[in-house]
Amino acid sequence: MTPTSQRIWLGLCSALIVIGCIAGLSTFRTTYALHIRDVEVVFLVTDITSGKPIQDASIELVIQGDQDTEKRVARLVTNQEGKAAFVQEKVFSDDIIRPFRKTHTTFDLTWAVFSVIADGHDSIEKNWLHAWKYENKGYSPDRKLWQLEVPVMLAPVERAN
Repeated sequence: MTPTSQRIWLGLCSALIVIGCIAGLSTFRTTYALHIRDVEVVFLVTDITSGKPIQDASIELVIQGDQDTEKRVARLVTNQEGKAAFVQEKVFSDDIIRPFRKTHTTFDLTWAVFSVIADGHDSIEKNWLHAWKYENKGYSPDRKLWQLEVPVMLAPVERAN
């Protein structure tokens, strides 16, 4: 090999190594995927001391519309398992995709404020849904929507004797 061909060969190999490194590093980036999804929010109301579900608890959702002045109210009642569900269409969400890790999905829940009232328990009033901890139950193929479970634990009212 002549010195000129060696330099060309070395230059090509160096360029391929640089391109390979850049391409390889790009696979380790975090990717954010934005979505609009239909979401079922399931409230699970339980007694904080016993952990038992509270049946017939009343849940009031004040739902913000597209305009600041648009509001609607949904009233839910828990079943014998302490659950009440509400479906909200077109909720913004983000998938945070990182290589070699589980994809994390977050939801924009700033569209609602909720209150919970149950006989014999302290009430919870006017809490922003987005500030409350929820569990992402994932996509339900049979219902064709995402499910979020919102645990609400109510303390029993102290009765004076």
